[in-house]
Amino acid sequence: MAEPASTSSIGLMGLFVMLAGPLAGPYVYVLFGATLGAATALTRLEPANALAGIWFMLRIAGTALLFTAMGTYVAASVFPAIPIEHVMGGVAYLIGWRWDWISDRVLPWLLARVGIKDKTEGGPNP
Repeated sequence: MAEPASTSSIGLMGLFVMLAGPLAGPYVYVLFGATLGAATALTRLEPANALAGIWFMLRIAGTALLFTAMGTYVAASVFPAIPIEHVMGGVAYLIGWRWDWISDRVLPWLLARVGIKDKTEGGPNP
């Protein structure tokens, strides 16, 4: 019996991380965690077509790549015994996986801290 295609792709991704890890450093951990988290979030959605799924994956993985440094700083200060590479991969995974929770709760708080009004609150948005 043939094995499922998803198993072989995960094996290829693991091989890629193993080979490219020493070359690219911790960014491979972040990229792998972000991609895996976005793929986990994609299983909850039903995209209209393949391009919508690809765009979702790129958008969420890019967001995770962007915000992983800030989340890693917070997580590493709470758990200093864990190696930073593992923390970065885990934070990128959580950002990719729970992007909807982060955008619903953290983004309005961050916009309020910066002084930008949320579009849903009404009023002009500078």
